[in-house]
Amino acid sequence: MIPQEYLVAYLIANFIALGILALAFWRPTIVRWIWVAVFVWAASVNTMTVAREPWVYLAYGALTPSTLYRDFIAGWFSTHIQPFVLSITAGQLTIAILLGLLAGSFPFLSRNAPQWWASSAQRAASLAPVASRCPARAASSSA
Repeated sequence: MIPQEYLVAYLIANFIALGILALAFWRPTIVRWIWVAVFVWAASVNTMTVAREPWVYLAYGALTPSTLYRDFIAGWFSTHIQPFVLSITAGQLTIAILLGLLAGSFPFLSRNAPQWWASSAQRAASLAPVASRCPARAASSSA
């Protein structure tokens, strides 16, 4: 059950999410940039919060209907807040960077990005013009 004091924020967040989902059908690049911004914002807020007031994360335990999750927050998590939240932040930043690569940002990385997951045949084909100019390669292929 959602606490009454959070109901309006919960409904607004869900309507925004549905709006982003609808926009994704017509403008996927814009939505990708929205998600980059959301993940960068989340990583920033989590980093600042865990550095200044790590104990605020313990309050979320009272909001969960799951006893198992509440026990986890009150137990192990309560003594390891900073490393746990900072690892989540690292994941959020990783997602933002990868989404940015898909959206065409970071030109110094995205220019080479297709080579990261290309098949070996595709990589060999893209390197063939370079290999033909290599003297050592030319000598071994003529023998």
